[in-house]
Amino acid sequence: MMYAQSDEYAEGQYPNPDEGPYAAEYEPPKHGQMYGHESGENPPTYSYKVPEEIRGFIHYFHQHVTEQNLYEIQSIYETGFNKLTERHYEKSPWPEADYVASIVDGDTDEPVPLSLPNQWLWDIIDEFIYQFQSFSQYRSKLLKKGEDEIWNVHSVLNVLYSLVEKSRINYQSLYSRVPACQITTYYYVGFAYLMMKRYQITKKTEQMYILLAICLTLCPQRIDENVLSQLRERCSDRIQRLQRGDLQTFEEGFSYACPKFISPVPPNFDAPPANFSREPFNLQLKVFLNEVSQQSLIPVIRSYLKLYTTMPIAKLAAFLDMDENQFRTELLCFKHKQRNLVWTKGTDALEGELQSSSEVDFYIDQDMIHIADTKVERRYGDFFIRQIHKFEEVNKSIQALH
Repeated sequence: MMYAQSDEYAEGQYPNPDEGPYAAEYEPPKHGQMYGHESGENPPTYSYKVPEEIRGFIHYFHQHVTEQNLYEIQSIYETGFNKLTERHYEKSPWPEADYVASIVDGDTDEPVPLSLPNQWLWDIIDEFIYQFQSFSQYRSKLLKKGEDEIWNVHSVLNVLYSLVEKSRINYQSLYSRVPACQITTYYYVGFAYLMMKRYQITKKTEQMYILLAICLTLCPQRIDENVLSQLRERCSDRIQRLQRGDLQTFEEGFSYACPKFISPVPPNFDAPPANFSREPFNLQLKVFLNEVSQQSLIPVIRSYLKLYTTMPIAKLAAFLDMDENQFRTELLCFKHKQRNLVWTKGTDALEGELQSSSEVDFYIDQDMIHIADTKVERRYGDFFIRQIHKFEEVNKSIQALH
């Protein structure tokens, strides 16, 4: 959801804590307020010099959280808090929770039923995953087990699975309401599809273009012309090397575009292996390059099949300097690798239908290959309409200059 800032908030003006009904509430609590004699708790000692603007902000924020005013909470989160942090706490932390509670009269006993802004929810989840990822990479570099409590991967996954189940985010498509969330989702889904050999992915910036170039090399297919134009502009040299089957280019592209991998288990601290922190990445890279090497001859075979409608197996095998049995194996590999599980509908991205993604199909009858071109004809009408609209925009821009 997108919200406009209120006039009061946009100007950075918060209620003055020395005026109005809240003037007396900014004193730290005395015995008998938050920390009573009956509980045996000692009152906290504060050494903060909190500016009046911060006190006013805390009360202002507390008021709108209590009233569940999502409009103002969004504005406070996206703008006000960041500005005040830069102004007052750029090199020091904000006051601790107990002191903040004292400003709002200790009104922190129970959680407030509240729907947080979508951007805030995404930032919480993103930071949670980032902290676990950073910890896992730090742990993998340790030479001995530390005394700190270690995050358990099963606990983290349980939190994430529970979040998906309770929020039903897959059914509501809420991720599309926060651009950073949507881009990140498409990036990780696209990479997961790549590793699952499901190459029909949707189109995160440079990394996503490189993944798309790899997918189109392994499985040529028609994509949006605007995306294709951007892809050629960004990665034309890389695409040519990929199409030649250059494994070094595949490795470089994978290393740059892949996410960070973590190990679900800690290292053996009694005998820590060398470079344990890179083992998850090396494993995924090995799987990927193995798949690429299995498909190394497919582009060559495809190029020959496009030239004929029928062809003897022996003749094409001779072109490739192979014996017939080996070539039959490569043809079966072609058939197998060009059938992908494609998502068509539903909320589960792991589901789909097996479809042939190759623009050239064939079958073998005895010793003869029969080829059928399944390439979809270009939609020239849509292409010309887009070019007409672009021309009109350019023409308007030129006229505006005169």
